[in-house]
Amino acid sequence: MTVADIEKMHRINRDLVVKEVTSVGFKLVAEGKFLRRPGDDHTKSIFDKAIQGHTDQYALRFVKPR
Repeated sequence: MTVADIEKMHRINRDLVVKEVTSVGFKLVAEGKFLRRPGDDHTKSIFDKAIQGHTDQYALRFVKPR
């Protein structure tokens, strides 16, 4: 996923977020599944009326180790 893809679709891959945040020293400690929507078509922008308000999302909790 490129920056242009992120800007166009207003989506960012979960694994990319985890990679970037952990690369600067944070540790992923929890993940909530309550925002997941498996039926979401990830090829559409979040502003597409067909999926707006029903997009697949994620909730991640990171901590900075001492």
